[in-house]
Amino acid sequence: MQSRKAKGRRKPAFLVGSRCARTDILPAINMSISALALHPGYSRGQLSTIINGHAGISAELAYRLELAGLGNARMWLAMQAAYDLWQAEHREHPPIRRLYPSQ
Repeated sequence: MQSRKAKGRRKPAFLVGSRCARTDILPAINMSISALALHPGYSRGQLSTIINGHAGISAELAYRLELAGLGNARMWLAMQAAYDLWQAEHREHPPIRRLYPSQ
């Protein structure tokens, strides 16, 4: 099995936008998860699932956060993609041979 475990198993500091939302945005705008969820039309449960790291930020939520003035959608999606890639790099994978030899 191939993985990048040798680099360390520690999760990246950016984690995902959820940590940013929980530690930076919510206190700065003085809103609860419930109030923030209702503003772009989400339920508290949906947003809580994302903020607690049990689901990723979708393009739809990223865009709604942008419309609400909370960063831009591309930033949220880039953070989510970076986290997802980190997760994939640290999972076990079957041996995969390169299609073309490195030059």
